[in-house]
Parts: sequence; C-alpha cells; structure tokens
Amino acid sequence: MIDSVDPAHTNTVEGFFAIIKRGIYGVYHHVSQEHLKRYLCEFDFRYNYRTALGFDDSTRATLAVKGIAGSGLCTDSLVAKPKRAEPPEPRWPDGSPYREPVQLTFSFLTGPDTVGSG
Repeated sequence: MIDSVDPAHTNTVEGFFAIIKRGIYGVYHHVSQEHLKRYLCEFDFRYNYRTALGFDDSTRATLAVKGIAGSGLCTDSLVAKPKRAEPPEPRWPDGSPYREPVQLTFSFLTGPDTVGSG
C-alpha cells in the first residue's frame, strides 16, 4: 500500500539510482570517493528540478547560481597542481656525472719559441 502523504516507493529509488549510474558512466566515467558527495548533490538537484516536474532551463539555471553563491568552492581545491620537476643532472654516456671541462694552461707554451733555435 502506498501512503498518499509520502508517495515514495521502490520504483522512485530505482529510477533515481539509474539516473546517477547513467550520468556517472556517460558523463564523468570515474568518480573519486573524495568528491562523491558533490556528484550525488548534482544528481539530486537534477532529479528534483527536472522538466517532468515543471521546471524549465532558466529556472534551473537561476536556482543553480543561487546555490553556488557563498559556497566557498573554487576550482583550485578541485584541480591537482602539477609538480615542477627539477631538470636531471647531466651525465656522460657511461653514467658518470658531467663536469665542466677544466681550462689547462701550460706556462712553457706561453714563453718565447725555443723550438728550432740553437
């Protein structure tokens, strides 16, 4: 027997979960446990303000914007920041660390030419 005050029944619940399942598989493909509550709230909003209940797009948009105001939700908390990788240390083909070549100077080469004199 269905109570006339509360017309919720098994078909209502099954229909709601079917909408959630289609939405997750069809739109999002994956839902993290961290944000599961947000996804469920979105589908709750979609179900409660659907066209079958007499709501049009402009009414839904107005209600959605009112719900967003003051929520404190920003995309920075939802999007992971990429970690900046340090460039790898240069290495020789044998795997040893690369060091700048040392400039060698030989004092006997900078003096007067002594080869061939004598």
